[in-house]
Amino acid sequence: MKVSIIIPSGSTEQNAHVRINCLWRCMNSLHNNPGIPFEIILIDNAQTENHHQAIQKIFRTYPSVTHLIVNRVNEMMGGAFKQGCEIADGKFFVFMADDCLLSPGWLSALLLPLERFPDSLYVGALEVGPNVRSKLEGKIYVDDISYTIRTRAGCYVWALRAEHYNHVIPWQRKHFADTRMANRLRGKGFSFIFPTKKGYLAYSNLNYLRPWEYQRDKANSVMDFKKEHMGRSWEGDKVRLLQAPEEPKERYPLRNKRKKK
Repeated sequence: MKVSIIIPSGSTEQNAHVRINCLWRCMNSLHNNPGIPFEIILIDNAQTENHHQAIQKIFRTYPSVTHLIVNRVNEMMGGAFKQGCEIADGKFFVFMADDCLLSPGWLSALLLPLERFPDSLYVGALEVGPNVRSKLEGKIYVDDISYTIRTRAGCYVWALRAEHYNHVIPWQRKHFADTRMANRLRGKGFSFIFPTKKGYLAYSNLNYLRPWEYQRDKANSVMDFKKEHMGRSWEGDKVRLLQAPEEPKERYPLRNKRKKK
């Protein structure tokens, strides 16, 4: 396996319909002549039944989705990417937000410098991205394609060699919010390289209908959501069941039955 793409998908009651739309657009576009085959590890951080069902339908639609991880509590982007990396088998890990739109050839363009310069500390990107401060480090040509090298990129599509994963962990749930990933990688000595010519990446509805005030609530951790969930799930030491559990009648259902002679 050469490439593992890890995509978390989350929503709230307020924006689930938008996130479902974004996710389908993302999944359809990244399969449109990417240039290289891949596996997808899809992490379900959704909080609504409609979004859960959409993710299940995508799993049944695209055989490239080799793994589906379902979280009852939203692990945020950092936690979800960490989950995906633990079971990814690719030589390259590609981290992607669920509302990116990709153009044909995007994956080949993303990975070409990492393949050509295996000893470099490069993180692949598709553009510098919005709301990120970076400095130009240089430009190079790879197979007549011009690439720009900068100190940071925040475009929400990054490629990292699997062998470098252990050099940049431990990741926290919050590390992939906005430019936190770029800052952490930069601190480890990595540079971001991306095609100089734009056109491989667009955004469908980035952060559309964000259900919170970012500047006010950005310090909140997933533990707040987990505590709230656990408070709804237990009454004293008794769990609040979502439905009646099955009561198996057979005592040892997994024991092999002996063949009659």
